Amino acid sequence: MGLPLFAASGDEIVRALKRGGFRVASESDTHAVLESGHRSVVVPRVHPLHPDELIAVLRASGVSYMVLVEWLDWPRHESSVRRRALPDETSTTTTTTTTTRTRTRKVGR
Repeated sequence: MGLPLFAASGDEIVRALKRGGFRVASESDTHAVLESGHRSVVVPRVHPLHPDELIAVLRASGVSYMVLVEWLDWPRHESSVRRRALPDETSTTTTTTTTTRTRTRKVGR
């Protein structure tokens, strides 16, 4: 599953799932178990959550990646992600010149 990466702790994922209607069934220093209907989700209490752990949470919860991002209150978390700077698009200008030729043909004599 090719997901964009973001930095979120297990506690942040727990809060997000609670916003979505999950309830904490049990918790310890190392993990929390949340339930909603027939679904049970184990969320490790680590920071940041490893991508494989995030995928396991998504599968167990039945929640889509985009829904979880909404529940996480994404703008607050976006600043915690370190992204590589992209080159400034305005600094490199490529000029393309197109030449059009017009031909005239004599029709008839």
